[in-house]
This record gives sequence, C-alpha cells and structure tokens, in this order.
Amino acid sequence: MGCCHSAGVAYIQQENSDRNNHNVARSSSLSADSGVFQSSAPSNARDHSKAIDRHLAMDQRRLAKVKKLLLLGAGSSGKSTLFKQLHVIYHSGMKRDVLDDAKSLIRENCVEGIFKLCAKTEWLYELDNVEHKDCFIDVKNQSDELVAQIMFHINEINRCTRWQMSSTTSKSFEHLSAEQCHTLCASIKFLWAQPQIKNTFAKRQYFSFKENMDYFFDRLDVVFGPDYYPSVEDALKCRHRTTGSTSERFTINNVHFDIYDAGGQQSERKKWIKIFDGVTAVIFVAALPHYCAVLFENERKNAMHESLELFSEIINSRWFRKTEMILFLNKNDLFRRRLKEGISLSVAFGENWEGEKWEGPEYTPRRVSDDTDLEDNKLAENEEDDEDDEDDDKDDEELNTLHDQGLVFIRRQYEHVKKDANKKIYVHFTTATNQENVANVFWDVQNIIVSGNMKTTGLG
Repeated sequence: MGCCHSAGVAYIQQENSDRNNHNVARSSSLSADSGVFQSSAPSNARDHSKAIDRHLAMDQRRLAKVKKLLLLGAGSSGKSTLFKQLHVIYHSGMKRDVLDDAKSLIRENCVEGIFKLCAKTEWLYELDNVEHKDCFIDVKNQSDELVAQIMFHINEINRCTRWQMSSTTSKSFEHLSAEQCHTLCASIKFLWAQPQIKNTFAKRQYFSFKENMDYFFDRLDVVFGPDYYPSVEDALKCRHRTTGSTSERFTINNVHFDIYDAGGQQSERKKWIKIFDGVTAVIFVAALPHYCAVLFENERKNAMHESLELFSEIINSRWFRKTEMILFLNKNDLFRRRLKEGISLSVAFGENWEGEKWEGPEYTPRRVSDDTDLEDNKLAENEEDDEDDEDDDKDDEELNTLHDQGLVFIRRQYEHVKKDANKKIYVHFTTATNQENVANVFWDVQNIIVSGNMKTTGLG
C-alpha cells in the first residue's frame, strides 16, 4: 500500500483504540458507583473494535487487488494513444466523445500542419540555402504563376479559418460550413501536392511536427467531406496534447488496473507527483522515431535526448525504488519508416552525443522517393523494371539488419541510465496504433506485475 494510505489506517486504528480505552474507563467508573455494566461494556467495546479492524483489513485487501499503473514519458511519445487503444480492447470500442472530439481536432491539425510546412519552407532555406534549396518557394516573386496560386490558396485557408484559429475552444472546427470544407479541402490539397512542401515534410526532423499528418493529408476528401465521422484508426492517429492526468480502470486477465495517463510536456511534469503514491508499476513510454525529432517546447533539443534524461529521473527516483519499471519503446512502425528514408541514428547519437556513439550500418534508400519530380519518377521506374527480385530481397535484408541493430542500440541507451544495478527494466517494442500488439504487450505486463507481487509477498 502507499505511504499515505498506511498512515491513514494507522491513524484510524489509534483513534479507535483511544476511543475504546475511554469507554472501558467510563464503564469501570459506573460499576464502582452502581454496579452497572461490569461485564457487558468491555465486551461491546472489544466487539466494536474487532468489527472496525475487520472492515479495515477487508478494505486493505480490496485495494491491494487493484494495481495502479502510471503511463509516463515525454510529450508525443504515444501515451494517450496507448490509453485510447486500451479502451478499444478492454471496454469494447472507442469512447463516443473521443471520436466526436477527433473530428474537429483532425481538421484543425490539417490546417495548422499545412501552415507550418509553408512557413518552414522558407525557414529551412534560410538555415542552409544549398542543402534545402529544394524546399524554397520565393513568395516575393508575385509575377510567378505558381507562387500566385500558392498565395491564393494560403489566403483562402486564412479566410475560412480566421475565427476558428483564434478560438480557444477545442471544437472550433466541428461545425464548418459546406463551403468552408470544400475550400479547405481544395486549398490544402493543392499546397500538399507541391514538391517544395513535400520536401519540407521529408525534413521534419529539423522542426517539431505532428506525426501521421501525411495520413490525413492524403485523405483530405474524406476528412473535409460532408458526412465525415472519424474511424477508430483516425482517432488513434490524431495527435492531441494531454494536459493534467486522466485515469480509468481496466480488467486484464481478471486483474484490475487503475491506469493513469499524464501529460508529457515539460510544463505538465510538475503535476506528476500528485499521482506518485501507491504505484504498482510505471510504464515509461519512449518514441523510437524521436531519435530524429525535436521538442515541441524547444526545437533546438533532440527529443530522444530529452526522453533519456526524463527516464533517468524516473528510474532513479526514490518514489519508485520498489516499483516495477516497464519500458515501452513505442512507434516501432514509424521508426522503421524513418530509417528507410535514410535518416541515420547518428543524428541523435553522433559527435555531439555524450553517451555511446552509433557505429552501426547506414541505409541509403534505393527506391526513388514519392517526393521527386514526376518525370524523374517515370525514368526511374523504367530503370527499375530491369532490376530483379534478388536486389529487392537484399535491400530488405539491409533495412532489417539496420532496424534490428537500431532497436538493440536504443534499448541499451535507456538501460544504461539506471544507477541501481539490481533494478530490472522490462522492455517491450510497441506500436500503439496496432491493436494486436498492444493487447499482447499488456498481457505480458499483467504477468510481470502479478509475478512481481507474488515475489514481494513471498509466494513467488
């Protein structure tokens, strides 16, 4: 039990004991004067005390059966997606209000996302006008027909969302008119089709950007359609910043868990201590593709470096000395994708990294990217027609090798931060949007916690 609950039990027991002693003393005084209550009063007091003790013991046993799990981790690691996925698995589907909120949020993210990509085209060019010249749109050249079209569509999006973007409500995009939806769909689709925007998206490791946005950009006709209602997959892939903490009870293999999802941004972590008492296990969630991402709060800091620092604080905290520590290395699907795009782990673990350096293989994409010019793509496709299946198999083998070695390397970085050599870390590679994967992993988590409790009580 947690220290607060134990202290509360001790206080109640002491208070009952004092009350019983007072009753016994009072009955003895009465018996000296009148001979009344000589035997019945002490017996009633003892029975009453025993009844309270039994009640407290039952309460302790009941609470002991409910395991408290914390989902902790840096922002955008996928904690809330795991939380929503658990509801789908163990509560027979996604909450209706979550799906309702997702509709407005997805549309808002599409608008914010395309605006950010437009802004970062110029930002990247100013950062390095040679390396990022493929991102540049010269908006000052108003005589250029393409630039004029781009500016027209940017202005159209501004016109349709002026009120929504200034609103403080999270549902400001829920009731767009048919004309607004049609305009937004057409304008965002036009901008997303531009090579400079696609090239900027491919270089999102330089700035903070919500994941899975290409999934929604490729489905704009659906997202802004008149009858659109988010699917479970849409809601799981929709990014929303968690503030504060939320909890829910789940039953996994007849074991009851109270699982807490806490906001991961730096400004939210000072609130975590409120839920630290009586914790059975901590599930620390770290996003694998964050090796090539930057913080939302500080675009000059690598997101995985931040995650490693936070994990070091958690696993070495006095709060969790006797708490089971489970590490979810999450977003494995997106990790493999970023490796396939040719982004090396040396981005995070190269010359500027103070810990272990990445010395594994590098992967160069052999296939032509979708972001290249259409004519170049056609020429490349004709050349690739002559390549045999052996080259494809070899390419997959190289990627698989890099992926496997990358997983081992990142796992080792997290394991190295613990100071207690005897502290065990249970590691799982997860994809929060994959229902089967999450169900299997939480089945293992339940076994870990149950076996850990048995060892603590001397039964294992």
